[in-house]
Amino acid sequence: MLPYCEIINNNGSITVLYSLETELLKIVENKFRFHSKLIDAEQKWGSKTNGTWNGIVGLIYKRVADIGLCGISNTPDRADEIDFTYNTAFEELTFFSQSPKLMSKDLLLVMPFDTIVWLCNIGSFALITFIAYRITLFHRSITSSTKSVHLLIDMFGSTMGQSIKMDLKEIAQVRLLYIIWLFVMVVIETIYCGQYYSIMTVPEYDRAIDTLQDIERIAKKDHGYLLTAAHSSYLDSFLKATPEDGILYEIGQHMIRTNQVMHDTDIEATNSIEESRHTIMISNRLTLAINRRVYATKALHIGTDTLAMDYIAFIMAKKSHLTKPFNR
Repeated sequence: MLPYCEIINNNGSITVLYSLETELLKIVENKFRFHSKLIDAEQKWGSKTNGTWNGIVGLIYKRVADIGLCGISNTPDRADEIDFTYNTAFEELTFFSQSPKLMSKDLLLVMPFDTIVWLCNIGSFALITFIAYRITLFHRSITSSTKSVHLLIDMFGSTMGQSIKMDLKEIAQVRLLYIIWLFVMVVIETIYCGQYYSIMTVPEYDRAIDTLQDIERIAKKDHGYLLTAAHSSYLDSFLKATPEDGILYEIGQHMIRTNQVMHDTDIEATNSIEESRHTIMISNRLTLAINRRVYATKALHIGTDTLAMDYIAFIMAKKSHLTKPFNR
């Protein structure tokens, strides 16, 4: 079984272009005098659905095939059903997406603030203008009503032969409101200028999806599409993750909310990434590097951070007589 190797499938006749694993298989064939037949698993490693294993793990479990080559992720669920050899590789679980594009300068003046910040600024300006207008109207109504009161008091004072001094303080809410608004504007202007000049000094390319923080932000806000292989241990680990698993849980919840359709092959996944800048593929670093070299027609970027470690080995049926020779 060959889930991931460079092969030629000629009507069921499998020819491996080059693989260290198949060279090892030839050595075992010569030593134990048997002949093997290769089966193309079409990159379906194996996942458990409704209690039944599919893909290469299912074929090994059902003893349709004897050996799974070219690297299968070693997970506890799989180890309960099949045997793994000693780990042959340790790979980082990471992600890749389209390479950053040139930054657009068209909206440079509005880039220092997010859309929500601009809306809040405009809304607060409109609100303060409305409040100031209402206070002004109220103040004018009080001022006009006090004119008749002044006249009556003056007449009463003249009648009594007494001078009456009346001091009505003007309402200061409008002045206070404008002072607060001017102070806020000074703060906002300072922040805006700082952000604007910092943007002017950044490189000409957009920021790449490169860190775990980027992936966590996408997963929580559903600002993109996180994909992985349909029949892989990675998908199981995401969907079965608990809140204690941190970012793996966030990725799984994102996949459930967005109801993403996972791709069966790396070619499909690579094509999907090239079609949309919002699509991110999660797999081990070696697989992503091969995809970028073999299938990609556009520049793709592999993240520098690591989600988890992927332990890879060959697989065989339980108590297979081939396990010991491959472990030597």
